[in-house]
Amino acid sequence: MSLYRGKSSAKQRSVLASLLIAPFATLLAGVGSAIAQETISFPARASDLPGNAQWVVSEFSEGPAIMDFNVQRWQNGRWRQRSGSSTNEQDYDWNVPLYAPASGVIASCWRNFPDDPAPGTNPPNNNIFTGGNHVVIITDQGNAISVNHFKAGTIPSELCPTNSGSTQYPSTLDKEGDWRVAAYINAANRPRVVEGQYLGRVGNSGNSSGPHLHMSMHGISGTDSNGRERLAASASPMRFRHAWGHGYNASQRDTANGWYRWRGGRFTNNGFKMVHASPYLRRGTAEAEGVRDTSTTFLRGNRAVSAVIDSDNQLKLISWDLIGLDSINRKDDISAGAVKDVHISNPTGDIVLVAVRTEDDELKMIAYHVIYNGTLVRVAEQSAGTISQLAMAEISGIYSRAVTAVRDQDGNLKLIAWGIESNNGNISIARLGEASGGAVSAISLSRAHGFRGVFAAVRDSNNNLKVIPWRYSNDGRTLTRGAAVSAGTVGPQIAVAPLNQGVAAAVKDGDGRLRVLTWSVSPNGDIGARRATYVAGEVSEISLLDTPQSESNLTAVVRNAEGDLQLLGYAINDNGSNLRRVGSSVAGGASQISADGFSRSYPGNDSRDMVLTSLRDSSGNLRLISWDTNLNNP
Repeated sequence: MSLYRGKSSAKQRSVLASLLIAPFATLLAGVGSAIAQETISFPARASDLPGNAQWVVSEFSEGPAIMDFNVQRWQNGRWRQRSGSSTNEQDYDWNVPLYAPASGVIASCWRNFPDDPAPGTNPPNNNIFTGGNHVVIITDQGNAISVNHFKAGTIPSELCPTNSGSTQYPSTLDKEGDWRVAAYINAANRPRVVEGQYLGRVGNSGNSSGPHLHMSMHGISGTDSNGRERLAASASPMRFRHAWGHGYNASQRDTANGWYRWRGGRFTNNGFKMVHASPYLRRGTAEAEGVRDTSTTFLRGNRAVSAVIDSDNQLKLISWDLIGLDSINRKDDISAGAVKDVHISNPTGDIVLVAVRTEDDELKMIAYHVIYNGTLVRVAEQSAGTISQLAMAEISGIYSRAVTAVRDQDGNLKLIAWGIESNNGNISIARLGEASGGAVSAISLSRAHGFRGVFAAVRDSNNNLKVIPWRYSNDGRTLTRGAAVSAGTVGPQIAVAPLNQGVAAAVKDGDGRLRVLTWSVSPNGDIGARRATYVAGEVSEISLLDTPQSESNLTAVVRNAEGDLQLLGYAINDNGSNLRRVGSSVAGGASQISADGFSRSYPGNDSRDMVLTSLRDSSGNLRLISWDTNLNNP
């Protein structure tokens, strides 16, 4: 089904006929050929759709470089595009948010054309551009990406200054070179956008037979006589990342084996194509009886252990096996007395180390051996003084250790390093080095990359965020504090995670919103310059997770404003720069959220990361959800 009307050729129906772009000569002067291939994000998010909906390629008539997409829902045994045909609102993609597919500057836009009154109804005025309300982004790599047919008034005025306060149609449809004159933005005034930034909502403006997303990308082959970019005659195939594709018969429901990772690949016109616009693809689910708190760690690529506090405040460990793509099987469980708080790590081999705050507010470390069949055996324990808060991280490598960060009985930060020792088969817990910091009221802890040690993110006595690096000696006996940084007032919800040459913190800010901040880190562990900040929606719980193959890209696992579990992907350069959001998924009501990640091998020698989220669901039960991830860069 064509979503364009009229007798124009395919080329005329392309982005060149619908865009209105201004010069960017300062960037492109002297360029003589199309810019090299780049990969981009799909300009939508799975988390904005209901669970029975996906984006689908709805038109290939213009080839894999100029594409139309619609939202379809699985209803009554088949995929449907709309609930009726008479109004825009009956299309499932009407009003769905859209986001920047790449970082760059907006060179052309229009935001106030009225939408066509209904699907199949002609535009109300002949002066409306073919692409209607639109943005054209000149990417940092020098390509022109066009996103068209936005809903009237939904593009933010700060992104579209050429007609931010006008509801008048342009007086002319004149073009200069490849661009409409009326909507161009001078190079000096072009707004900057970051990949993942909100652009507007799907509409039905311009020459469109119904609400849909139309996008294309062109390379740039120099400038014309007016100094404006000259676009390549043919559109460039769009190559996507951080999402999933599916090609199968439209009468089938999606299957676990049918999805493939988008890692710089592109669509080909060989059948029904579906897009899961998120780095996270939900796989298996498992449940256990009522819980109050949870903490989960991977032991190996196919085994996980959950430490939970049940509804009677008793500590319980549960082992699980992950089978294939979508099965999670419960193997064994063991109980261990009443506790107030729990964290779990896997510092070495088949041993998990559990840190708990007992009912008497005592820190207790408990080691469990996880036998090959999943059986749990308690093998050692040690107590370590009175505390009021607790966090834990493991340090991997030749000398694998775990570190606890606690708020001690005086309200101060204390770090303690722990080792697992074996003597003639007898397992013991060794208390190694320790270090102290100032007064704190919230704590998060993570391992570091680039140096042996950990990062502690704390809320200090003035309620300011502070991130502190601690270097760790090979024998674990010495913890040395490095140069720390502070970053303003925050609430008690904080999390920290390492980058390859930096560190990131995620906090609930003063407006209740998720704020991710990044810094560079020197090779010896000192934290340096603040690199970036990204603000998202409201949250009430936060976990920040790095996974083995994700490089410096991170996953924020949160409880969002609706009380649902949400996974948000962030792409980040190794030193903390170029922070941007690249997609998200949701999975129903949740509280007491924890997560861990591991690299797994799949059929065909395909190694990828899996994330396992652990939560208390709306019925008060433990729920585990496994997610395939596609967060590593292509």
